[in-house]
Amino acid sequence: MEACGTDDAMSLMKQLPFSCANVTIYSQSYFSPFHFMDPLLNFKSDGKKEFDKAMNVSYSIHLYNKITKWSVVTVGRNSIYEITAKNFCPLTYSRASMHSNFF
Repeated sequence: MEACGTDDAMSLMKQLPFSCANVTIYSQSYFSPFHFMDPLLNFKSDGKKEFDKAMNVSYSIHLYNKITKWSVVTVGRNSIYEITAKNFCPLTYSRASMHSNFF
């Protein structure tokens, strides 16, 4: 923290994002806007509101973990996972949902 001119890292964390010594530190919500303790939220119906809110402040999202690895995305339920697939992986989403109601 010497490069940032302080010994108090917690004070810097209160003002995220911050930059010093050519490094920018972002809050967790920039990379993982959905709380890890509620991973199944990503598969619930009608996630458009949560998706839109998260994507206004995030650069990436992380949806897969040991709890969700067996979760099924049902086509047409507009879960956060389905909306993400439609927006960022349209070819894969199209192929995955072409002959099935889930993937």
